[in-house]
Amino acid sequence: MKPKNYLLPSIFNTVVKHTPLIAIDFVIVNKGKILLGKRINRPAKDCFFVPGGRICKGEKIDEAFTRISETELGIKLDRKNCNLLGLYDHMYEDSANDENISTHYVVSAFHTSVDYENLNLQNLQTQHAKIVMLDLDSALSCPDVHENTKVYIRKLQE
Repeated sequence: MKPKNYLLPSIFNTVVKHTPLIAIDFVIVNKGKILLGKRINRPAKDCFFVPGGRICKGEKIDEAFTRISETELGIKLDRKNCNLLGLYDHMYEDSANDENISTHYVVSAFHTSVDYENLNLQNLQTQHAKIVMLDLDSALSCPDVHENTKVYIRKLQE
């Protein structure tokens, strides 16, 4: 599903260079394991990260929540049925289209439990070299799991 306000790379680069992006991350944990994908794109390329995506201009939070969950997980999640972990700043030295432009995301991270059998990860697999379900302690000790994801796990363990 294409976002409502798809931007050309040159316009997107200008936006990323000058403003923070707003995003939603899904921290999906079931039976003590967290769903992670090893990213093939910048930023956070080659790191395991939770599914998520950007909110588009003109898109209400709940619309973005449904779109991103359907695109990333193959199911429509309702924000009312998920727990807000918090708001987080994610800073990267590169960006999706340009390794020389830094990226700042303001991320709303949400936690929920979903049976993995109910997920359709076909779209997630197009953006990730590998999809795994790791137990929380293994994810914390894995050097390939991005620190921003580890922050979410530590929050869950509080």
